[in-house]
Amino acid sequence: MTRKQTTQIVSYTVSFLVSLLVAVTTPIVPILAMVFNASQFELGLIVGSASLVYVPTTLFAGNLSDMFGRKRVIELSLILYSIALLTYYFSSSWYFLLFGKLLEGFSLAMLWSPIEALISNTSEDQTKANSIFGISWSLGSVLGSFISWFFLDFLGKKLAFLTNFFTVILCLLLFFLFSEDESRVEKTSQTINFKLNVFQELNLIVPSFMYSFTQGVVTSFYPAFVNLLTLSNKLIIVSFTIMMLTRTFTFYLLGKLDKTINKKIGNIFCLSILLLPFGANTLYVAVVSSLLGFGLGILYYSGLKEALNKDSLNKGKFTGLFEGTIGMGYLVSSFLGGIVAEINISYPYLLSFLVSIIAMLI
Repeated sequence: MTRKQTTQIVSYTVSFLVSLLVAVTTPIVPILAMVFNASQFELGLIVGSASLVYVPTTLFAGNLSDMFGRKRVIELSLILYSIALLTYYFSSSWYFLLFGKLLEGFSLAMLWSPIEALISNTSEDQTKANSIFGISWSLGSVLGSFISWFFLDFLGKKLAFLTNFFTVILCLLLFFLFSEDESRVEKTSQTINFKLNVFQELNLIVPSFMYSFTQGVVTSFYPAFVNLLTLSNKLIIVSFTIMMLTRTFTFYLLGKLDKTINKKIGNIFCLSILLLPFGANTLYVAVVSSLLGFGLGILYYSGLKEALNKDSLNKGKFTGLFEGTIGMGYLVSSFLGGIVAEINISYPYLLSFLVSIIAMLI
């Protein structure tokens, strides 16, 4: 096995594990915030704060990895993420959760765009690489959502953060010992292009934004919705697991087809979010979540494919734009969702429905 192949395997493994860890803590942080008596607006602030730093950091991290290499930036991101997890573990008020989310957003922004560019530039089959990357991190999300149920109902919320901390240290060791940067050429001012025309990149921006906006509403507000109505935590796990499982299947299917699919189809599937708060039956939640998963898979794959079709020397910039747009979607959904949830806890889903309709017109 060549060093390049080892690097790809390690990158896929780290993508899987980090996504698993994020999925484990995603429903726990909002519920812990409620334990600390955070309001709906403060809940939106906590969740949205990660995206607040994620958006500008992704562009910075992408360009930084273009100039100095992906490996160093990725290793730094894992160190910072481990510190964020310790902050959650020792939290005693929602202010600590807010700081932890800020640090988590910064660290993940330093991770995703460099690792996407590294996988792309060390792969000979771009379509296969896109598909495997999507499947790896998405499967991590599926498994993490299932595992989070055990921490919520049996093992204890804070134990999840400590367990995740040691797993991140493992990821750091794997990357440090078994990966290397792609073969690089010396860059000049002519090869580095920091300029970006947003209007020329709408095919990248619109599906990326809608992916995270829709998913952000579900992950930020559905756990608190279930908690406030004193419904079973099982509904959270069913929703997250089914949504992410169908998203993973969509990545696999699109990778096999190797065809560009109209992003509007993804938005049509995501209109089903309006139905989510109106049923407490497990089967009902599973069906709605599966429709959302298909839509999310189409939107994410469309945006990522646009980003990775750019030239290799400046690929970090476009994966940074892709991840930054995703961060913006999470940010906007968290803050706007928090505001409308103060009026009615089902309004965030109506908001997402309306934004999906607007995106279909662009």
